[in-house]
Amino acid sequence: MKALDAFRVPLQGRLLIEAAAGTGKTWSITSLYLRLVLEARLPLERILVVTFTRAATEELGRRIRGRLAWALAWLEGRVPRDEDPELADWLQARADPGDADTLRAALASIDRAAVFTIHGYCQRVLQELALETGAPFDAEFLEDEEAHKLRAAEDVWRLWFEGDRLSEAVQAWLLEKLPTPAHLLAAVGKRLNDPTVKVLPVAEDPVALLPAFEAALAERAEAHAVLQALAHRQDEVAAILHDSPALNRRTYNESGVAKALAALERLCRLEAPAEPDQKFELLTPARLAKGTKKGQTTPAHELFDACGRYHDSHQAVEELGQRLQGALLVALRQALQATLAHAKRQARQLAFDDLLVRLYQALTGPGGDALAATLRRRHPVALIDEFQDTDEIQWRIFDRIHP
Repeated sequence: MKALDAFRVPLQGRLLIEAAAGTGKTWSITSLYLRLVLEARLPLERILVVTFTRAATEELGRRIRGRLAWALAWLEGRVPRDEDPELADWLQARADPGDADTLRAALASIDRAAVFTIHGYCQRVLQELALETGAPFDAEFLEDEEAHKLRAAEDVWRLWFEGDRLSEAVQAWLLEKLPTPAHLLAAVGKRLNDPTVKVLPVAEDPVALLPAFEAALAERAEAHAVLQALAHRQDEVAAILHDSPALNRRTYNESGVAKALAALERLCRLEAPAEPDQKFELLTPARLAKGTKKGQTTPAHELFDACGRYHDSHQAVEELGQRLQGALLVALRQALQATLAHAKRQARQLAFDDLLVRLYQALTGPGGDALAATLRRRHPVALIDEFQDTDEIQWRIFDRIHP
């Protein structure tokens, strides 16, 4: 990585400047801006500066104006060199008699400086180039669409949870994961409007998974009923676990056996199937076989078999449930996107994130090349502040305009 020399770095091509807090990032931006004004003779309205908060745009605008004003004051002999020696040396080395007039003209037109937030930039493009971008002429801009998102989530939630699409068993399982529309929105609502978000791997069809998952839930419920029916025989398996000479006592020690029996008792008391405690696995035939000493016969009991069946059926529910939950979340996200988009179209409204999406879609659509060329002519140079906060869609917008 090379150290930045703001007064000598090329003004063409792409340049990534890395700067920690307090290392002169704004000084570098304003230095590059000044060079674009004096070296490239670009009017202020043709130099695009993008940052990510309104407060930052106001501050950056003030700093740019201050830098231009200081440079003019130095050229006119009104400030000492030692206030900004690098800038003074650069101006002196240029020895361009036209610089002072250029700076006076720039300061006179400072209100036309193109310093925007990313959303402000997209909004202006959509308003000024409505025909080219396909944006509605009379759209209402929403600064906060959370209420709209929640209403859309309520519509989607009712569709999935209040209808007959899901069986009672699946609904009960899913309501543990997403008990309210607000939980649904929290689960799938991030970057909801961003078309660049991709799901990897590609999600399965949740409807196709439902029969297998319902069968797994039914099997677990039946296994749980068998456990409860055999609960009165817990003393028998306790005696085996404590007394059997075949079991390895490093695994089947007093503490482990006590925890396993407690897990069994808890499951038997529950009205509905649930996640078994970790030590419950010690009661399954497969785990007993692993814990049997070499050459010994593994202890057997009807309740051990029932524990194995419950353990396996619960594992099947968990595995299928994870697949189904992922598939459902993708489907619910898509439904939420469609519902929200439809509601905003009907109301002729655009939210902040829609501004980015509309411009991105216009730039990647049939007229995208012409639109990008228009925006490139309008702002041949773009300075992107706080680039680490630039997400995928913002990057693609600027990548399209300035390839």
